[in-house]
Amino acid sequence: MLKSVDGPTDTRTRSQNLDSLAGSDDASLPSTTPPDDRQQEITSESVSAVFGSFERAGQWVSCEEIRARAWSGGVELDFREAELPPDRIVEIEADVLAGQLELTVPKGSEIDMSGVRAVFGDLKQRNVEQRMRPFLKRLVTGDDGEARSRRQGEPPLFVITGRVLAGGLHVLSK
Repeated sequence: MLKSVDGPTDTRTRSQNLDSLAGSDDASLPSTTPPDDRQQEITSESVSAVFGSFERAGQWVSCEEIRARAWSGGVELDFREAELPPDRIVEIEADVLAGQLELTVPKGSEIDMSGVRAVFGDLKQRNVEQRMRPFLKRLVTGDDGEARSRRQGEPPLFVITGRVLAGGLHVLSK
């Protein structure tokens, strides 16, 4: 049963209402665009494949931190044409459970996999530069600390941490 409405009703459409607001000279209306100082860069993202697959290749923008989950599925991330963060360091947290995580990095990239633990799983590296562990580097070179950014001309650095349980983590350089 329809109810009757007492009083005036607005028969304009939503777009007509918005148009009338946009043409208003009332400065007290809130702005729909945030100020520039509120806009934030996205620095991390999560990708998952649970009983399925996820692939990212070609031209794309990489975040500084990526959480990659492959649970009985496969995740493939190809960084060869990706736009890397300004400091050219990408941290990847791997969570592989009976799945497969494959990372393809640009030729000449450095890889630090010292934070990956594997149980009933396999870790493979092909054609990649294994990075000396930071504590060993300090012992050998006497360096007190490590800069968080890469110097001009240095290859990108991929720092991989996490766990692999009954699955595989493969890093390829092409």
